[in-house]
Amino acid sequence: MRIPRMLLCACLSSVLAPAHAATEHRLVATEGIRWAGNYRQARAAALRLHRLLLLDMETDWCSWCRVMDDDVYPAPPVAKKLRQGYLCVRENAESDSDGVVLQRKFRITTYPATIIVEPEGELYITIYGYRDADQLLSEIESATEQLRELSGLENRVGAGMATTEGREKLAEAFADRGFYDKAAKVYLALLQDPRVNLPPEVLFRAAVSLASAGDGQNALAAIGDLEKNFPDSEAVPEGEALQGEILWHEGDAIRARLVLKQWLEKYPGNPLADHVRSVLAKVGQTQ
Repeated sequence: MRIPRMLLCACLSSVLAPAHAATEHRLVATEGIRWAGNYRQARAAALRLHRLLLLDMETDWCSWCRVMDDDVYPAPPVAKKLRQGYLCVRENAESDSDGVVLQRKFRITTYPATIIVEPEGELYITIYGYRDADQLLSEIESATEQLRELSGLENRVGAGMATTEGREKLAEAFADRGFYDKAAKVYLALLQDPRVNLPPEVLFRAAVSLASAGDGQNALAAIGDLEKNFPDSEAVPEGEALQGEILWHEGDAIRARLVLKQWLEKYPGNPLADHVRSVLAKVGQTQ
């Protein structure tokens, strides 16, 4: 059903109104772009209107953020693109309480950070640093295309219509963004599918996601499959080190200590050796 233009404008005006007066100076319209100051409200609106979100994360000290405000977002091609296809949100990663939460949620490490977000599952792609108008448009379009592909893939996985490669790709996309519960669900389905033979690197990624999601037993099972089926793989030392950490976090300090000591005997020159020693020291403190 097509939404009448006047009604649509009214909806956007109410949803995208500034969250409070203190942020008014940051949220004024820029060439017709209305910046929201509340991510949750903007996300709800994006779901209703079937749009992507553009989240602009800034800080008070970020000089390039100001340059983008002054020179890039007001550029007519950029403003037109954002008005037509996105709901735009601006948050300060340090002075806004919501911004602090979003900085952690989206793993922001530097600024400016322009994040394109698919609102339903909150899959996202981050564009780091200053971009001029042409660069920003190109990268926004690329991110949008990738997110639409991932969103379609998520729907196919949910409907049981995705290939093994597609399921692996979606699980990796979730894990890369820290959505370990979602990644673990996809990986576990792959592990339990008798038709699927996962390569060693995927078995290791599955173990990491399962462990990060709190499913230590299935993570240990994935590591067992890795050791059994690919004993010569470069992923085995990483898997065995992870095994020791999982056992420790599962409360089995005795087995964890044994596994980690054996690991150091087997792989003394491995780049992970210092990390394993530090974990072993912590395990010793808990015994």
